[in-house]
Amino acid sequence: MPENGHGLRIALVGLGFGAEFAAIYRDRPDVDWVALCDPNPEKLAAACERFGVTRRFASLNGVLASSEIDAVHLVTPIPLHSAQSVAVLNSGKLSPSQFARLIKMNRANTSSCSPPAPSSFTGEYGPWECAHRRRETRR
Repeated sequence: MPENGHGLRIALVGLGFGAEFAAIYRDRPDVDWVALCDPNPEKLAAACERFGVTRRFASLNGVLASSEIDAVHLVTPIPLHSAQSVAVLNSGKLSPSQFARLIKMNRANTSSCSPPAPSSFTGEYGPWECAHRRRETRR
């Protein structure tokens, strides 16, 4: 979780099948907002309208240059994914797989954490939930 007192600010990159993640992130109490990114302006506009998202980017470079974004979820075509993943890691932004490792380390130290509910979209989401609960118990 970001240490600056706000919830996660996530950029969802790739709006093919991945557009469905926008509503999942948007509706999480521990996510301040979600931004969408796709090089196809029509697809980007349609997804932003469908999910009520106001922050949008036409390129991954724009996402990575933004100081407001904490985490990047790549749901881009497989041929692009490897190089984009390296770019995200080099940018210092977080990825869902980094949170998956984080929760494994934090579970031993946080009694309020529990595995994600079966309704969660993937096992990777658990770390956001855990980190949020952990932050809430400190207040």
